[in-house]
Order: sequence, then structure tokens, then C-alpha cells
Amino acid sequence: MNEYNLNENFGTLSETINGLLKLGYTHDFNIQDECIVCHVTNITLSPNEFQIDKVYRFEGDSDPDY
Repeated sequence: MNEYNLNENFGTLSETINGLLKLGYTHDFNIQDECIVCHVTNITLSPNEFQIDKVYRFEGDSDPDY
């Protein structure tokens, strides 16, 4: 059984990437105009060709006074 599951918060961005790698997520996709692309494998997927399993949000250091 994996140490992580998609329902938990991994913490930082790097901890999340490492946790997802341990779960078997091996491709790194980047958003382009109307698709996502993995530059390592040259895979291009349109929105109807993939499913989003989970969304993680990360905020950088910011000052709300500015």
C-alpha cells in the first residue's frame, strides 16, 4: 500500500510532487493554449483525453498590504 493518497495535503509544492511520484504519477504536463503537453515524452492531450484527479493550490509569500 502507498504511503500517500490523493485525499491528503502533502504540504509544500516539492513535498506534493514527491508524494505524487510515490503514488505513480510519472509524467509532468504543462498547460498550453488548448491542451496539456509532456515535453519529455512528447505526449499532447486535449481536454477530452484526460481527467483531473485532484487539484492542489500553493500560495507564495505575499503581503496583503500591497
